[in-house]
Amino acid sequence: MTDALQILILEDEPIIAMDLKDYCEELGHEVVAVCYDYPEALHQIDLRQPTFALVDIRLGDYEYGLRFGKKLNEEFGIPFIYITSFFDDKTLQQAKATYPSGYLVKPITKGGLTAAIQIGVANFKQWRNAHNLEDKIKKYSHSPLTNRETEILQHLLQGKTNHEIAEAQFVSIHTIKTHLKNLFLKFDVENRGQLIVMMNK
Repeated sequence: MTDALQILILEDEPIIAMDLKDYCEELGHEVVAVCYDYPEALHQIDLRQPTFALVDIRLGDYEYGLRFGKKLNEEFGIPFIYITSFFDDKTLQQAKATYPSGYLVKPITKGGLTAAIQIGVANFKQWRNAHNLEDKIKKYSHSPLTNRETEILQHLLQGKTNHEIAEAQFVSIHTIKTHLKNLFLKFDVENRGQLIVMMNK
């Protein structure tokens, strides 16, 4: 079960909006706002500070949902799932450009919504962690990391031992030690403890 979320719903069809609200509450989440248009959704974002959103792509004859999704991603950092009746190639390409955490086609079922929310939250956390790690690498490393070094750094930050990292990477412990030495040089630290402290600042 995903931890309880504070959910904002943007859906212009009241019956569907209420069904979504009921499903979310049955799943143990709190619906902090049900909005039927774009301006109200923007207002409620500031007022209610949701941690997740369900967004209808097309509100009336306009694709305000896409505009709202773009704001959720770029300005508020809130994960969201698109709820829509449209899955043509043009709509999908437009939706992908706003980086939603999921895409759910109507009619919505409780089971489908459950899976979409759980996967959406997991995807968002993974995406956010990856971007946070990239930012910290750029901030603290004296030179770019190779893909293998980035993977090893991720394992290191998860608390894995050299042996566990070697198994995950399908290489020898000696190879892992060599990569770690290179990482220590690039971050100007002496050991894994100092590197972990630095990356957790």
